[in-house]
Amino acid sequence: MAYRVMLVDDDDRVSELLGRFLGDLGYKVGRVADGETALAALREDPPDLLFLDVYLPKLGGLDVLHAMRSEEIPTPVIAMSGLSDEQMARDSLALGAADFVTKPFDLLELEEDLKPTLEALGLWPEGRPAG
Repeated sequence: MAYRVMLVDDDDRVSELLGRFLGDLGYKVGRVADGETALAALREDPPDLLFLDVYLPKLGGLDVLHAMRSEEIPTPVIAMSGLSDEQMARDSLALGAADFVTKPFDLLELEEDLKPTLEALGLWPEGRPAG
């Protein structure tokens, strides 16, 4: 069974690249471009994993994280930002994000960086070598 991932990013290039990368790893990927749409989708049918840009139109990523925790939506979150902002990373983790990654991505490094987090969450794709 493929794990379902929701990718939330308003940059189409990043969304397409990361979506293709996650699909190649074996995930079933859905994409949305803003925080309001993401939160509505999370309330209706939460995926197994959420990749969430922290700077989004309509409703920011930290606001989405806060709402998820307030509403007890249990989906694990990998927070992302195009800025290397240590405070934003700390804030994301404090709100329950499992990890924080900085864009742009080197996809080989991203896979290695994410593997321990996804293994710990039990979300490393079946058939992929672990660790």
